[in-house]
Amino acid sequence: MHERIVDEVADLAVAAATEDPRFPPVSLEELSGISVEISLLSEEERIRSAEELDPASTASSSGRSTGGDPPSRIEGIDTPEQQLRAVLRKGDIPPSEAYKMFRFSVVKVSE
Repeated sequence: MHERIVDEVADLAVAAATEDPRFPPVSLEELSGISVEISLLSEEERIRSAEELDPASTASSSGRSTGGDPPSRIEGIDTPEQQLRAVLRKGDIPPSEAYKMFRFSVVKVSE
């Protein structure tokens, strides 16, 4: 089982570096300056409105897609509204589409 988790983390790290629609893919020149951080997520808690969001928590939205961001991960997200916009954008969810919101806590592990 441990090897499966390691493989999954490796696959997700590659996807994060090359497929995140918010950022250009990581270039070979950037690799030497990259550090590794893994976010361990708690169970999700359903919330009903953006007023319940907190940039120090994590928001996850779901509709036809899903998007989520660990807290303090993205510079410039300081308000619940900015957090919601970023999560919807990551999940490619139009703001006019119905979606559900969740929050959860994160423990970060760095190299």
